[in-house]
Amino acid sequence: MRSQLLIARRAFAMIVSDCLAYPATETGGILVGRKLGADFAVPFVVGGGPKAVRRRTGFTPDSEWQQHQLQYLFDRFALDYVGDYHRHPGQVELPSAIDLATAQEIVTSSEWSKPEAVFPITTIQGGTVRIRAFRLSRNDADFVEIPVLVAPDCDRRVRRLLLTEPTLAKKVSHDVCASCGQQRGSRSRSSFWTFSRLRSRPAR
Repeated sequence: MRSQLLIARRAFAMIVSDCLAYPATETGGILVGRKLGADFAVPFVVGGGPKAVRRRTGFTPDSEWQQHQLQYLFDRFALDYVGDYHRHPGQVELPSAIDLATAQEIVTSSEWSKPEAVFPITTIQGGTVRIRAFRLSRNDADFVEIPVLVAPDCDRRVRRLLLTEPTLAKKVSHDVCASCGQQRGSRSRSSFWTFSRLRSRPAR
């Protein structure tokens, strides 16, 4: 079954707003949700944060602020990190070699307990924000592009994530990692923001 990125309209609107607010620099954020079958379902986006550093060819998030937001959404809805979006300069819509190396580090690291994740890239073309999503799993040598579906906030799949009993969801989806003894979904700050090194320099 082919995966897709199912993103709530309000979450997508936050990505658009973030990109248009910083048209001369890179920006980015994290996707917070859960897998529904083969799909990545995302009702929330957490932006770069008040202390994020945005440059023309690089972006470093405010990792401490983002970690607090992620922890709140995990505690409230049992939702977790499912990927990371960032904007490329110009019209470069494909992942770079650095993007791939960083994503591979995430999906292969035992600290992350994330055998697959989705990494959308956004661009601004003619004043419009375009988004393309790329999935990477632990067994993949390269990204696989997947469709993006922007769903109404009232979509039954989005509502399913928000109405699920958090305690039950944590028991099912966020068990204790056998290798480190840490509850999945509440990673330490250092392992969580490995992705702060992601850059969007095109592959040469």
